[in-house]
Amino acid sequence: MRYRMMLRERALRILRTTATPSLCANPATQRAFVKHDPRSPAFGRKVLNTEMDKVYEQKLVNMKAVLRRTTKISLSTDIWTKRGMSESKLAVTARIYDPLTKTMRRMTLACRTFPSPHTAVRLFKLTMEILTEWEIPPYTISAVVTDNGSNMVAALKALVQSNIPVNLDE
Repeated sequence: MRYRMMLRERALRILRTTATPSLCANPATQRAFVKHDPRSPAFGRKVLNTEMDKVYEQKLVNMKAVLRRTTKISLSTDIWTKRGMSESKLAVTARIYDPLTKTMRRMTLACRTFPSPHTAVRLFKLTMEILTEWEIPPYTISAVVTDNGSNMVAALKALVQSNIPVNLDE
C-alpha cells in the first residue's frame, strides 16, 4: 500500500513539472529521493510511465465529471504567435462553478499548435473540436473571454449568442 502511494505521488510530481521519468530513474535522482526519504523505493522508468498514464487518465475522467455537473461554463481563449510567425498556439481554459464542492474551478482544456492562417472558420472548428473532446455541449457556454481580434470575435460570437453549433463555410 505504501509502495503504491509513493509511486502515485512520484507520478503526480513528474506530471506537475517538466521532469521526465528517465530523469527520475537516474541513479543520482534516486539517491536524492532516498536522502529526502530513506524509505523511498527506487522506481524504474517503465513503472513511472505506466503510473503516469493511469494518473493522467484518472485526472481526465475527474475533470470531465466536473464539467458534466456544471450548467454554465465560461471559456477564455487566445492565440500566441512566436516571433517570425514560425509557430502559433491556441489556448482554451474554462471557469466553472462546481455545484458538488460549491467552489469555482478553472481548467486548461487545450494548448494546441495552430498554424496560420488564423481565420475565424479555422478557429471556430478547432474550438469545436476541443469542446467535443471534453464532451462540452455548446449550449453550456455562457461566455467567452478573448482579445478583440476580428477572427476571435467572428468565430466565437455566434457560439455564445446562439448556444448551438454554427456551420461556417470556408
